[in-house]
Order: sequence, then C-alpha cells, then structure tokens
Amino acid sequence: MRLPDFIVAGVRKCGTTWLHQCLGEHPGIAMPTATKELFFFDRYWSRGPRWYARYFRKCPEGKLCGEVSPTYFASADAPARIKELLPNVKLVFVFRDPVERVVSLYHHMRAKGDTALPLALAIDAHPELLEEGFYARHFARFRAAFPPQAILALILDDMQAAGPDGLVPLFRFLGADESIRPQALGVRTYERREARFPFAVRVSTGTSRLLHRAGLHTVVRLVKSAGAKRVLLRRPAADFEPIAPEIVARLRALYDDEVGRLGEMLGRDLRQIWTFERTPQDGGMSE
Repeated sequence: MRLPDFIVAGVRKCGTTWLHQCLGEHPGIAMPTATKELFFFDRYWSRGPRWYARYFRKCPEGKLCGEVSPTYFASADAPARIKELLPNVKLVFVFRDPVERVVSLYHHMRAKGDTALPLALAIDAHPELLEEGFYARHFARFRAAFPPQAILALILDDMQAAGPDGLVPLFRFLGADESIRPQALGVRTYERREARFPFAVRVSTGTSRLLHRAGLHTVVRLVKSAGAKRVLLRRPAADFEPIAPEIVARLRALYDDEVGRLGEMLGRDLRQIWTFERTPQDGGMSE
C-alpha cells in the first residue's frame, strides 16, 4: 500500500486550503485529488488502512505523497493512530492568531448554515469555535508521540511576510525542491461569503457531507463546478460589523496562557506577534 510521507495535521482556518493547493502544484509532490480532507485518523479509522490507501494509489514513484486534514489537530486519538500506522511520517502544523482563527471559523460556519447566531452567542453555543485555539494543549499530544525532527510548526504571519519564499521552510522540511514557487502562493483561496438562502445552504451542506462520507467526492465536485456556490452564496452586501472590543478581550484572555505555552515550545515570543492590541482580521485571506 502507498501511504503518505507527510500530513498537514492542523489547524483549521490557518491557511490549510491554500497550503493544499500549493503542495498540489509542486512537481515533486502528489496530493489526493478526489477530496482535500480525508478525516481518516479522527472519523474513519474503523474503515481501515486499505480504505485510506486508496486515496494515494495514484501517487507516482519518486514523488512525495501527502494529505491535509486539519481536524486531526484537536482529535485525542489522532496522534497515537498516526504513530501506529505511519511511524516515520512527517507532520506539519500551521498556527495563526487564535482570535482571528475564531472569527474566521465563525464566518465559515455562517456561510455553511451551521449557525445564524451573532458571534457573542455563537462562541458559547458552539464549543468547536474555541476548542482548536487551545494550541499548546493539542500540539503537546503530537510532540509526545513524535520526535522533534518529525514535526514542523509554521506561523502563518511568517509565511505571508516572506512572500515568494513563504514555503521554502516547508519544502526544505519535506525534502522537496525549494526553488518551486506555486502559482497559488499569492492567491486567495477563501473569501468570506454569506448565504443567499439560509435553509437551502443548510440542506446543501448536509447533503455534501453525506456524499463525502459515502465516498462520492466526484458528485460534490461536479455540483460545485456547475456553480452551486455562486447560486447559494454571495459576497456580503456590506462589511460585517467590527468585532466588539469586549469579545476580543475575552478571547485574548482565554488564549493568553496557550499562546505563551506554544511560544515556549517553539522558542518564539508569540505574544509579540498576536498582541492584545491587534485588531482581528475576519476574512478575505488564504485559509
């Protein structure tokens, strides 16, 4: 069975869709084409290694093979399962200002029809908005299971600031040609949208998830290529209201210890990057 050489295991809304596209453009790397996220080590472990391996069977000899499934990050089971099946795999993580990540995930959930609540209420009603932002807690599980040389932690701010060279550390870690500059490197892969017809969006999202679970990824791709997103979603008619300062302060306080601990793990003062004074960015970026 051909299995991946590397996994981008987190974090959601930290540039993983953009990263998947960039990796897929590298001539020395092969990514699954049927669907982006495989969810094997968190949701579908019971389906077994052969089910997982079918997504990599077209990976040519001589190319690195990988996948991007950011939901592995917050899974209590994923680190041990990955270690069991892929003891020599390389793991990649991308981190971003945790408050910005909450805001981005919130707008994503609104566009998918998963919530219609204002942010102040949504962060209490939907624990998943907050959970993955406890970076140090979840990252520690992977650090306990894998040696340091098998793990690369990237900061989205660094990658964006580096411009054309933003992916050099990643390609070097993977052992891929560092000179490649994918076209997607400077392209936004996600821009904030809102639902035109909330009920129709909820039905569409639920149907899409059922089809993916059944392995009918091609059907989902065909529907999307036919323009379903353009029909169901639109650019916001006006800018969303700024995030209330009290919500920002609450989230900054919630994550402050986690940011400090992650910084100690990485040897970085992340509090200087993700400061209390920073205004959260809430859309229109590579995610």
